[in-house]
Formats: sequence, structure tokens, C-alpha cells
Amino acid sequence: ISQALNFVGRNYARRKQFGKAVELCTESLKMQKELLGEVELVDIAHSLLSIGDIMNQWEKPEQALQFYEEALNSYEEAVGFDSLDVAMCKYNIGVVKKSVGESEKALKCFGEALKIHRTKEGDKSLNVATDLFQIAQIYDSYGNLKKALACFEECVRIRNDVLDEDHLDVLAARR
Repeated sequence: ISQALNFVGRNYARRKQFGKAVELCTESLKMQKELLGEVELVDIAHSLLSIGDIMNQWEKPEQALQFYEEALNSYEEAVGFDSLDVAMCKYNIGVVKKSVGESEKALKCFGEALKIHRTKEGDKSLNVATDLFQIAQIYDSYGNLKKALACFEECVRIRNDVLDEDHLDVLAARR
């Protein structure tokens, strides 16, 4: 029932009905926490991440950060500090930090996500390219064009290797 509530809640979010989405996903999370032991901690972390995503889409960055940080702590406890789930949380926290003007904190989060992605997926993954793109944008905003260019160039190389050269993500990195 809990998983169904979570899926239905995420579908409400896709339709921009954020209040209903949060309500259903929160009910799902409450059920999971009551069943801790029968429900894996990683499943609770997934639910926390879902609510964070909904809050971010709803443009409620402070609430999104709370859920992302709780998800990060749960993932670290459940699967370790260097898992792809941890990298995803750090990336999401970086996106929110960047959106509220906390570029230094965002840069740190993107760097930590990049390190995990390189270790777990190799240097040619799209996640590495996405992390590099975010890092490059921050360096560009600082006026550090040399570092920004290096990150953008590596991002373009990876995206060219994995995607078609006319793909929107390749074009965005080139721009």
C-alpha cells in the first residue's frame, strides 16, 4: 500500500498537483517508518527523495533540502557513503543550493557527486557529464573561465561519445 501511495503521489506531482502529491507521499513515508524492520531503510530513503523532488518542483527549496538531507543520511546508513544513491542526493542538494545562490555549497555537493560517479560508473558516464556541466556553470558564474571551459569541454566529449551530436544535452554543453 505504501509503495502504491508513493507512485500515485508522484503521478500527482507530474500533473502539478503538488499538495496532493506531498500528502500521499508523506502518508506512504509514515507507513514505512511505522514498519521499519519490515521495510528496508533504503526504501524509506527513496520515499524521502521523492518528497524532496516534489518540493523542489513546487519551488519550496528549504523543504526540499530537508527531505534530501534526510534521504542522504538514510542512504549513507543503509548502503554506505559512496553509493550512487548518495551521489544522486548530493547532486540534488547541489541543484537546490545553486538555485538559492549558495554556489560554494553547491560546488562542494557537485564535486562529491562527481567523485562517486567517476568511481562507480567510470569517466564516460552521463552522470559524470551532468556533474561537470553543473560545476562548469558555477565556475563560469565566478568568472573562472579556464576551469569552466575545461569542465564544459570534458562534458561535451562525454556527451558526444554517449549521445548523438545533435542531442539537446550536447548542444547545451557546447553553448
